[in-house]
Amino acid sequence: MVPFKVRRRAQAVRLAAQGWTAPRIARHLGLDRTTLHRDLRRWLERGIEGLGQRSYLVDGKPPGARPRWTPAMSAFLGELLAGEEAWTAPRLQEALERRFFVTFHPGTVRRKLLEMGYRWVTRKRTF
Repeated sequence: MVPFKVRRRAQAVRLAAQGWTAPRIARHLGLDRTTLHRDLRRWLERGIEGLGQRSYLVDGKPPGARPRWTPAMSAFLGELLAGEEAWTAPRLQEALERRFFVTFHPGTVRRKLLEMGYRWVTRKRTF
């Protein structure tokens, strides 16, 4: 099955080939004119590949917020954990907030630690 965006791009190209104007095609397909111009330009530059089977490859990055976690944050955690001090996820979260001015949930910090190959040990208290 052909994705909706690909079908719509192909229809825009077909209508342009039939002599329709860009504003008329945009109204007909319910597109913004800048989107239509971008799609037609991609068709001219890349041909059939410009229509894009996988629209996020043609349209650029996949949608969503930019990741807030950076490699510098992973390096910072590595430096902290290389020392002798015992760390908990909430304490690491606070250290990240102080250093990078970004708020994370302790669960995010735990997940990143696992991705970095770190494991934690639960110590029993003796009285």
